[in-house]
Amino acid sequence: MFTTSLKMKTSILVFLLILAGLPSLPAAAQTVDDAIIAVVNSDVITLKDLHEYLSAFSMQLSAEGKTEEEMREITSQYAADGLTRLIEDRLIVDEANRKGIIIRPKLIEDKINEIKKQYPSDKEFIAAVTAEGLTLSDLRKKITDQFKTRYIIDEEIKSKIQVSPQEVTDYYQKNIDQFQRPESVDLLSIAIPHTDSDKAEAQQRIEDAMSRIKKGEDFIEIAKQYSRTPSVGLISKGQTLPDIENVVFKLKEGEVSPVVETATGLYIFKAKQKYPPRQNSLDDVKDNIYGMLFQQKMRYQLTTWIEGLKKNAYIEIKK
Repeated sequence: MFTTSLKMKTSILVFLLILAGLPSLPAAAQTVDDAIIAVVNSDVITLKDLHEYLSAFSMQLSAEGKTEEEMREITSQYAADGLTRLIEDRLIVDEANRKGIIIRPKLIEDKINEIKKQYPSDKEFIAAVTAEGLTLSDLRKKITDQFKTRYIIDEEIKSKIQVSPQEVTDYYQKNIDQFQRPESVDLLSIAIPHTDSDKAEAQQRIEDAMSRIKKGEDFIEIAKQYSRTPSVGLISKGQTLPDIENVVFKLKEGEVSPVVETATGLYIFKAKQKYPPRQNSLDDVKDNIYGMLFQQKMRYQLTTWIEGLKKNAYIEIKK
């Protein structure tokens, strides 16, 4: 959504408002409704706050280098229940303030500089911030609150979570079928994508490549000259198109496939090495299991903690 050219940049704010089902803002006026939509303790939340919350979140995703598709997916999840998330964030920041958490100014400026790097100049960065209905002060406040949120969660939740080796072992033994490594094959490949208009040219090109392979020429050298993409490499069953999978997993090591045609291209494959299915050992997967169990506990503890904050807070949502 954020690009290095403002001319190409779609208004993130308008996009977020559509996702959230909120009224969009008049393009010429660039004004935001200050109507109060919720009260949290002694703090009010306005429609402007919600707009800015979603916009700042989108800018953060851009700074992290997310693709437009990733940003769209993540942002849509946030926008769908944006007010609830904003209320919870306010409660978390209130708790951080109550605990006396202070963020060093350098951290804030470093984060802003990360965002600036997404733009060719400071002028375009300022224009992008303004286009989202934000000021630099607004942005600094949002980033400060994000840091406070991260630190209070680390202190109150993350630092207190423990996953024992026995829990990891128990999960592995109870779910051992999940840890089977499927059959895989390491492939060299020649890929010639095509459209309807250049299919004949692609067909001639793949036939020329195959002719040279049959003469015994080196597959890798031929691939360098003919293939439009790098070799596939290691793949497991279920990771590629059925038309390709049905061919490559029948190859013997060192064997070359016939030409494989899909809707978008022509391919030749060579099986470098094949690996039979096998059971991953506990040592192979213990780190993954630990991470998964940690995240499960993290989600549960965080939800429980936030619900506790809600019970001790005054929350009123305006209708």
